[in-house]
Amino acid sequence: MVGLTGGSFTTPALTAFGYSIHRSIAIATAGGFFISVIGAAGSVFNGIHVAGRPEFSLGYVDLTSVVVMAPAVLLAAPYGVRLANRLSQDRLRRVFAVFLFIVSLDMLFDLYF
Repeated sequence: MVGLTGGSFTTPALTAFGYSIHRSIAIATAGGFFISVIGAAGSVFNGIHVAGRPEFSLGYVDLTSVVVMAPAVLLAAPYGVRLANRLSQDRLRRVFAVFLFIVSLDMLFDLYF
């Protein structure tokens, strides 16, 4: 699975409809937050009564991973926002294109190897 939460589709679609790359990424990020919350709630709900789950899990959500990842995300996100806002529209578009290319290579690699 690729945890892109639709941003790889939303961002290019919004830029195709005339939104700036900065605004497109912001909208995709906000949408990704809500998709993540709904997905996590579904994982909790569907796995809450399943036997044999690991210790420190809530449904299918591993709380140890949440505790480790949440601080890193909360600390790193403002730096990513500042970096994106400092980049010109053309440069940010190129960086995003390279990111999508790398993700597509990873997906192809997973498919064939």
